[in-house]
Amino acid sequence: TYINPEDHPADFIEVSGYISNKKEVDSFIIYCNIQNVELAFEYPEKAKFLVRVEGQYGDELGTFDLSEGKYITLTGGGLFTIYIYSEKGKGEWSAWVTGGSND
Repeated sequence: TYINPEDHPADFIEVSGYISNKKEVDSFIIYCNIQNVELAFEYPEKAKFLVRVEGQYGDELGTFDLSEGKYITLTGGGLFTIYIYSEKGKGEWSAWVTGGSND
């Protein structure tokens, strides 16, 4: 059976967690089956949550302030580690794959 990788761009549908203070860091690992995978994040409205992305060899690929945009595109395919932490506030967060492409 052939499964189109663009129909399943990554190895999870949705993940969530809870950040209770500035010292706490949540993380998850995602394997991207195609070149570009877009993640969307939801977090508490009055909080300031940051997301750090590392590549499969531990190299830091960027840190993103979710108050500047709730979408992050992972490029190049492969394994990524995503770290979520708070600069201000606390609460539940969630992330999910919105789509992807090999373009």
